[in-house]
Amino acid sequence: MNALQNKVALITGGSRSLGLAMARALIDQGAEVVITARSRGTLDEAATTLGSRAFAVQMDVRDPDSVRAAMASVAERFGRLDILVNNAAIGCLHRIDQASDADLQAQVETNLLGVIYTIREAVPLMRKAGGGDIVNVSSESVRLPFPMLSVYAATKAAIECLATGLRDELRPERIRIATLRCGNIADNSGFGDAWSAEQKADAFQLWGKTGHLAFAGEAIPQSIVADTLVSMLGLPPSGGLDLIEVRGR
Repeated sequence: MNALQNKVALITGGSRSLGLAMARALIDQGAEVVITARSRGTLDEAATTLGSRAFAVQMDVRDPDSVRAAMASVAERFGRLDILVNNAAIGCLHRIDQASDADLQAQVETNLLGVIYTIREAVPLMRKAGGGDIVNVSSESVRLPFPMLSVYAATKAAIECLATGLRDELRPERIRIATLRCGNIADNSGFGDAWSAEQKADAFQLWGKTGHLAFAGEAIPQSIVADTLVSMLGLPPSGGLDLIEVRGR
């Protein structure tokens, strides 16, 4: 029997790209997987692709009421939650003096507040399950923030700090919390879709001068990140990982 057999997992941003790859990996290990996203259409399409062990729930992590409603749906269907993967994130490319209010708010609300909202609502469901696992997906940019993506990096650093603080708080509940820090991910569709050609040209010219392009290294396949997640979740209850980083060579 697989280590994750019949576990109930929820993945934010689970309808495409890395989130979809992670959902597929957990389903392959026998888990029941709730995928969430803002778009109903992409959710339904992803759930059809994943099969009968996938459960699509529309949720906007930036809206606490939406998160509460989604977790209520999970409670109604499964009665518990064993695994939460905070994967949903956005990165807006901008020089700080040119950043719009909307871009700044979207990054902080999605990447930081969204993680806090989902953890807050997941803990009672994990308590019912007798424990659980929370994994926050972070970025190697916390170690070397890219210019023009510094706000994105700051939000990722914040959720790593959050996990460190919650580790001791949640341990008595038998809830483990870990950080999965990722490098440049291949075919990570959607992340830079809103970046203009002018912004990209400006950024890549700057990154070339600062050496950030060399730091990024090769893109890592989504499947390797998904397999790393499975390995983390498969550890026996007596073990745990504070942080693991997976990146290309």
